[in-house]
Amino acid sequence: MTSDVQPLWTLFRRTAVNPLIISSLGLFLYGLYILLFRISLVLLRKRGKTRGHSFHRVSLTTLFVLASIGVPLGMMFDLLVVAGSFWELARPGLEFPFPLERLQLVLQITRYLILFFMGFTVDCILIFRCYVIFGYRRRFFFVPLVLCIVIDLGAIITGIWDAVETKKIENDPNWVNLLDNIANSFLGASALFNFVLTGAIAGKVWSVLRGSLAVDEWTKRRFKTIVSIVLESGLLYSLTIAVMIVGNLLGAETFDIGSIMMQTSGIAPTLMIVRANISRGLEDEEEDQDTQFNLSTRFGVSTGSVTEREEGKSGVMVLTRES
Repeated sequence: MTSDVQPLWTLFRRTAVNPLIISSLGLFLYGLYILLFRISLVLLRKRGKTRGHSFHRVSLTTLFVLASIGVPLGMMFDLLVVAGSFWELARPGLEFPFPLERLQLVLQITRYLILFFMGFTVDCILIFRCYVIFGYRRRFFFVPLVLCIVIDLGAIITGIWDAVETKKIENDPNWVNLLDNIANSFLGASALFNFVLTGAIAGKVWSVLRGSLAVDEWTKRRFKTIVSIVLESGLLYSLTIAVMIVGNLLGAETFDIGSIMMQTSGIAPTLMIVRANISRGLEDEEEDQDTQFNLSTRFGVSTGSVTEREEGKSGVMVLTRES
């Protein structure tokens, strides 16, 4: 009897528990994403209107809209996966109802398309940062952009092709396995591409810091913070792709982390914007406090007595002594 219970529990865990955990984690990440997205818009608005901030605002909004669309689609897909597994358990030998199977395929393809556009947007954000940090040189824009388009198109085409071939009643297992391997290869290339761009940006920032002789301690600390933020955000996205590839290689149909992938694709760049701006604001505030302390120490001026006024187009700092 124990031998009968164990396979049933294993089947129940794979067919019901795994999708439930993935859906729950996806919803939790989406709640976190809503908070981060709201904070990022507020921080970008405070920084003023620049070309870079406008690009990031549009990119982050695009990612958030796509991730929001993916939430109900992901839940419906996971429910259909669970229903199909229980159908196979309860009625062995009978095919899953065709309308539901077709709906599951449509949802899967739609999720692939959302992941494609989200991945392309994330790559464009990295390409833009690379383009800016390397002095607006065109080769640092067009070469990564072409590679990004080739890799992302290859991933979406092979992914959709593989999904369609898998659902066919009569399919060639060798051909399906080949498509699986090609799709996983493109996903691996996407993760590597993201990691290389992230490393290039962090490396450039670090080389500027190392090459500058007259850099104060505050600037060094700020540059190191930027490097750590860039690397952490890039690793978060790349590791999520790696986990998705491992799930595909294991053939775990009920371990589809597409719902989690949608959220992390948006969270990674949004988190970087939030951390960078909050860190910048705290360091600016710390620098202002240090400046005011030095002024009060050297000139006997209290921090509340430093005022700034504008005359014409130039700002003049006026020091007054409180009575």
